[in-house]
Amino acid sequence: MSDLFKILFFAGSIQSILLAIGLGLRKENSSANKFLIVILILFGFNLFKLFIDESGLYRSFPYFLYSDISVALLYGPLFFFYVRALTGGNKWT
Repeated sequence: MSDLFKILFFAGSIQSILLAIGLGLRKENSSANKFLIVILILFGFNLFKLFIDESGLYRSFPYFLYSDISVALLYGPLFFFYVRALTGGNKWT
């Protein structure tokens, strides 16, 4: 079962990064897409960190041990600005 999780985490991280690159290469790149690109890159990083944890590579890469905690704090504000850019809300009320 652990091998299945390793494969899923690695495949998910690669998919997330490829989707972010695909969104970045679009010609009509809106400001909402830029927030979504950052969210996808951070999500891919978290999945890659889970892959490192599951496969036991954290012994070789000890600087990845607690890096996902600080990255997880960025999801809320980035999602807020992404939705705000989608809905066109420019007023602070």
